[in-house]
Amino acid sequence: MDAQEKFIWNKQNKMQNLKNREDPTKWSLTNFKADMNSLNQTHHRNGVFPVPDYDLVAKNSFIGLGSGGEFEGVEINGKTFLYNFFYIKKNKVNQSYIDPELNNDIFFTIIISTDFIDKEGYTHNSAGASSRNHPNYVAQGLFKTKNTDIKYSAFITADRDSYALVSDRLFDLSLGRVIFIVPQKDKSLRSKQLSIPPIPLKDMNNYIESIIKEQKNFYLDKGAI
Repeated sequence: MDAQEKFIWNKQNKMQNLKNREDPTKWSLTNFKADMNSLNQTHHRNGVFPVPDYDLVAKNSFIGLGSGGEFEGVEINGKTFLYNFFYIKKNKVNQSYIDPELNNDIFFTIIISTDFIDKEGYTHNSAGASSRNHPNYVAQGLFKTKNTDIKYSAFITADRDSYALVSDRLFDLSLGRVIFIVPQKDKSLRSKQLSIPPIPLKDMNNYIESIIKEQKNFYLDKGAI
């Protein structure tokens, strides 16, 4: 496949992927064993699906994915903020959509103002990204304030559909891949959706903090925590 050749993810390919999901001879036993070990060690009750071998989508089509952000709380304009961003490394699925100068596709970013940081157990923030739906990818996590648990999930598909669900509010990420949440003193929430240009991974922390500084009118309202 040429470096910039567009990956085709049409109905025929989707149907084949569906068949592979349901065919035990196509499953990745390595991934399934790893997921089951993690399930048994953490005692999570979500369950685990076997998944097809990633190379069935295209040979060497997955390189990796990950997350980053501010997990301990950063002080800006007298308020405390946390944020997470999620990325996929450039691969055969997304390469035609990514700036040639970039090696990662940052598909979702969430920012929150908070009044709670657990410096011992770090229960105030959790975040993770999963490739188990390759060539579609999922991010999910949780923020805790003193009064509210804010759960979120987001996904991007091989054909670039992308949505996030934050405390039951649905966001179409084609309108902006950054979601900024400001909890209120009355326990309600406010949201702002923002677009950003393609950013190198190493510059994301500084860029997000510049966004926070620019959006001060959003979180300095008297009703915000």
